[in-house]
Amino acid sequence: LQLSNSAFFSQGRTIADLRTAVTRLGLSTLRDLVLASEVFSAPTLSTAERNSLQQRALLASRLAARLLPESSAELGATAALLADIGLLLPGVRNERSEPSLAGDTRPGHAEAGAYLLGLWGLPMPIIEAVAFHLQPQRANTRSFWVTGAVHVALALVNGDPVDEDYLQRAGVLNKLPQWREHANALMGLVPSEV
Repeated sequence: LQLSNSAFFSQGRTIADLRTAVTRLGLSTLRDLVLASEVFSAPTLSTAERNSLQQRALLASRLAARLLPESSAELGATAALLADIGLLLPGVRNERSEPSLAGDTRPGHAEAGAYLLGLWGLPMPIIEAVAFHLQPQRANTRSFWVTGAVHVALALVNGDPVDEDYLQRAGVLNKLPQWREHANALMGLVPSEV
C-alpha cells in the first residue's frame, strides 16, 4: 500500500485496499519487491545500509528495464536488482569503495555475487551482468545489452561515473543524456512522465 501511494505510482489518488494496490503496481513490480525483500534481508549490513542498497537496487532495476528492448527488459531488471548481491556476503570486498590492494585476497562483490548466482542456476546474461557491471568492457558481448544496461543503471542511480568509452564502442553514447533524464525522473529529481 505504501508503494502504491507513493508519488511515482499514486496518479493523484489514494489507494486503501490491497487489490487495487496490486493492480496498480503490477506483477513485475511486486515480484521485484518480494525478491528484493528476501535478498536484502541478510544480516551482514546495518538496517540503514540494507534499506539504501535495496532502494538503489529497485531503482536500478526499473531503469535497466527501460534501457533495453522489451524482449530483454526482464533480464536487465533482474540483473540490476541482483547486481550488488555480493555485498551481502561475509568477507567480500566492496569494489566501489575498497580498491584491491596487494595481498588482499578477498573477492570483489561483483565476482562473488556472480558466482553465487551461478550456483543458483540463474541465466548466463544475468550472471555476466552481475560479474561485469562495474567494468562492462570485460563482458563477452560487444554490443549494448544486459551488462551495459545494468552498468549504466547502477552508475546513474549510485552517482558513479558511467564508462563512456564502453558506450562509445557499443554505439550508444548519444543515448546517455536521455538515460540520465530517465534516472533523474525515477529518483524524483525532476518532474517527468516516466
